[in-house]
Amino acid sequence: MRAIASIQAQSFCDVQIIVSVNGESVDEELFKLIGSRERIVTVRNKLPSQQNAMALGRDAASTDSFCFLDDDDELGPTSIARRFEFLQDDAECDAVATDGFRGEGSGRRLVIDRKRFDNRDLFGSLLQGNWNASCATLFRSSRFDGNFFSVDYRDQKYGAKHLLDDRYYDHGFSWTFCTAKMLFSRNVSVIDDAEYVIHDTAQSESKSLGYQLSVAAVWCAIRSMRPPSKYMKMLKGKLARAYHSVAERYRNVGDMNRARMFHRLSLGVVPQGLVYVPYTRKVVASGWGIAALKGRR
Repeated sequence: MRAIASIQAQSFCDVQIIVSVNGESVDEELFKLIGSRERIVTVRNKLPSQQNAMALGRDAASTDSFCFLDDDDELGPTSIARRFEFLQDDAECDAVATDGFRGEGSGRRLVIDRKRFDNRDLFGSLLQGNWNASCATLFRSSRFDGNFFSVDYRDQKYGAKHLLDDRYYDHGFSWTFCTAKMLFSRNVSVIDDAEYVIHDTAQSESKSLGYQLSVAAVWCAIRSMRPPSKYMKMLKGKLARAYHSVAERYRNVGDMNRARMFHRLSLGVVPQGLVYVPYTRKVVASGWGIAALKGRR
């Protein structure tokens, strides 16, 4: 309700609200209440897939531009107006993003780390840290259909799906991948204003195995889009670190076969992955220990 109220409070008043719900874990009474409100459209997808929910919402939009807002976040009062004016003034711009805040109360911090962000090099800045949050960007509708959001890093054409594990599947959406795809195919601008608030929750999955797998898959998918060669050193470093993090996660849950697989992948990112050579003793020694134990039985 806070998220909806922040949209209704926009200084730019001609805003259409579309609530897109995905999966089976839904508060049916709340969903019914929201749908009964004036000037709110509800759409629903039974599949637990964030990108499909976003695509469904996008395809339900009939306006010249659109943006997303997660249900636990909120927009500042001039968020839409500021970005909409920018799109109106620059006909060549396909999408415009702003800065925002993350956190609660005195613990708030800006999403964009200005020490690592360069407006003249948006992809290089993305490799330094994701500057594009879920509610940061206003998209020009004529340049983005629902398919742009439903086809994400999991698609076979990006060659990263084999890295994912059905046991730890992450149904989320990667704004890092989406932003990279935008930068390679659309004209994107970023303005300085801090126009939204992301409320971090205690249930964050940023350290889960499913999330770590998605990070590795995202960097692998981005590499498949063949970014300019000047970025490859940094991109390969991020990919090697992502593979190593997954290997360590699998080792911690006792899945040594997958741990060794991702360790080999990290070593295969040459030369960046060679820093993880000493880690080999942890996955190989564990494997020998299991084999010896089975032999004694």
